[in-house]
Amino acid sequence: MRILAAVHLSPVVTLPILAVLVVGGGLYWRRLARASVPRPRRRLRRAGLLIGGLVAVFGVVASSLIDPDQRPTAYLLAWAIVAALLLPAVLVALADAIFTVRLHQRSLDRRLHRDAQRIRREVEAASAGGTSDRDGERSA
Repeated sequence: MRILAAVHLSPVVTLPILAVLVVGGGLYWRRLARASVPRPRRRLRRAGLLIGGLVAVFGVVASSLIDPDQRPTAYLLAWAIVAALLLPAVLVALADAIFTVRLHQRSLDRRLHRDAQRIRREVEAASAGGTSDRDGERSA
């Protein structure tokens, strides 16, 4: 049974999957608009979404809509685009991972500084003759 052409996968299978990916990507795009998402992370993740979306679209086109026997150049071009987009996708993911590690390190540094300041206040309070409780306040 031939559907549209002699393709690898039926569009009946791939197009609904593509639709789910597009809707999920759109919802995630909107979620990234929250103020709690740092701007560099938002840019990196949205770039990744765009690249991933293009990979999905061209993958569906190449596997379901282009008959390699009838249009070999278009078929090859579609798969070449998919392959070419993989490097930018990996680079964006790598940049996002590096940014996440740096963000986590800054968070740990702030926490360490805050804890060191608390300990310093408690030590100063103890050496001044007072006692301190867990919040770093002097008790009489």
